[in-house]
Amino acid sequence: MKKWLKIAFWVLLFVTVLIALGLTKNTQASNVISTPEILVHVDGEYSFLTEDDLLLRLERAGFIYENQVMENLDVNRLEQYIAKMPEVKTVKVYTNIGKNW
Repeated sequence: MKKWLKIAFWVLLFVTVLIALGLTKNTQASNVISTPEILVHVDGEYSFLTEDDLLLRLERAGFIYENQVMENLDVNRLEQYIAKMPEVKTVKVYTNIGKNW
């Protein structure tokens, strides 16, 4: 009898965790995101690309716009777009839980 209770407990715990993750993902996807935090690391003394320049390029390309919902943000496509810039050596684009990315 105890063995069945242990199995039932672990199955219930697993299902609860899956439901919580699913609800979190749905809530996250419907959030309106804010202006992204952009960090540009410069090797050396001079910068060919600043945070403001990159933000402006992303706005012009349509990656960033007013009242943008998180589910409309394609992180992979955004990362590929930035990686194609000749001034950029490496790119890391990611989102956080909440309204920042």
